[in-house]
Amino acid sequence: MMSMQDMFYSSVEPVYIVKPPSKEESKKKEAEEKEYTILKLIPDYPYYYPAAPAAAPAVKDDNKKEKKVTLRVSICCSECVEIISNALKEVKGVKDVECNIHKERVVVTCTAEAAQADVILTARNEFRDAKLWTDDD
Repeated sequence: MMSMQDMFYSSVEPVYIVKPPSKEESKKKEAEEKEYTILKLIPDYPYYYPAAPAAAPAVKDDNKKEKKVTLRVSICCSECVEIISNALKEVKGVKDVECNIHKERVVVTCTAEAAQADVILTARNEFRDAKLWTDDD
């Protein structure tokens, strides 16, 4: 056993033991990174499934119509613009986000499926004072 004097004041340097990853672990990582398709795993694939699936029902034109939601958000710089743009583009159905720093206005172009409430809530998560644009603004 080492004395306290030797532990703190000796010339012996500490030794660090580093365990390198084993070959099996690296092979597991490689296997996880590879992309596999289900079709390769099924033998005689073309004979298992019909040639084409049934046609999907037609989508109504209401979902294709675009609408614009205008918000008042206190954006002051390009970083604020980037934050609000990235957050709003993640909302389902949002196509485009236009920001005007001088007027503190954000115009969101979205399909009808994107709820106006979702757009406002997302904007409020990033900027607390975000609200709908009114004619008084």
